[in-house]
Amino acid sequence: MTLDDFQTKYDSLLECDPISKEMLDLLRDWSLELIKNNNYKEAQNKVDEYVFRAFKGDLSLYEGFQFFSFRGFSEHSLKDISEGTLSTAHPEEFNDPLDTVLFAYLQLKIKEEKDFLSQQRYCMMLNAVNQLRMRCFVRTTPIDGENGKSVKKEQDIRDVNPLMWAHYAQYHSGFCALYELDDSFVKCDIENKSFTRMAKLEYQKTIDLSRGLTIGEAFLWKNAIWEYEHEVRVINFDLSNKLRYKELTAPPLKAIYLGLKCSDENRHKMEFALRRKNVALYQMRLNPSNICQLIPERIG
Repeated sequence: MTLDDFQTKYDSLLECDPISKEMLDLLRDWSLELIKNNNYKEAQNKVDEYVFRAFKGDLSLYEGFQFFSFRGFSEHSLKDISEGTLSTAHPEEFNDPLDTVLFAYLQLKIKEEKDFLSQQRYCMMLNAVNQLRMRCFVRTTPIDGENGKSVKKEQDIRDVNPLMWAHYAQYHSGFCALYELDDSFVKCDIENKSFTRMAKLEYQKTIDLSRGLTIGEAFLWKNAIWEYEHEVRVINFDLSNKLRYKELTAPPLKAIYLGLKCSDENRHKMEFALRRKNVALYQMRLNPSNICQLIPERIG
């Protein structure tokens, strides 16, 4: 195909099915042809669009769905609470180097690829996916009613695996924020190729990077050892963002739960952050009827 042929087919697909496999295949082949013609800038543009369309995925609003976010006390986490922001980070800032598998997979393909054109395209893909920013949320029930279960929007902090407090809330001395999505949080800007959406992770017992993964698989797969987290992830893609951390406008904050070992000093800091906000404040306590369970006590 000539470059004009690519443009003609692209225009046709844009009208009928802009996120189809056929569109993704076209953008892939188009970028390879542009690399072949030494037009690297335009090839990167096509790879950027490929990544945008491949990852845009399900834009369900999930209005009214609740999600937990476990944090340690810091200047940044308290700023999120007081200013109503939601900090997202480059995945390489996460504690697991295979979270997501996508980055390790692309680096492996760049190292092993023998075809120069394909190798260059993988480099461009890595450049594009570096614009992904993420934030980890937790639910105790699925967001999609899997296994025949009905969907439950509300969440109960008592049902959260207590390991979440140990791993992500400074060994029970941090806090957990409960957010409830409204109809404005999930969004997509086609013109600027940016989006914010929710994505459920798929847990796998083995992840073989040497076989041909789709980028969708590599993006949302995570080792099954983390399955207890029941993670749902906030995904932001913005080609104009150059910051390692990006602040989004947070969804409505419904409650804050302080960890079992939260200090009086940090409790006062949280109370100050919540001033003039209609947000319930709880302290986690040991359940006297079940010493292995944590229960919330309203304190503000």
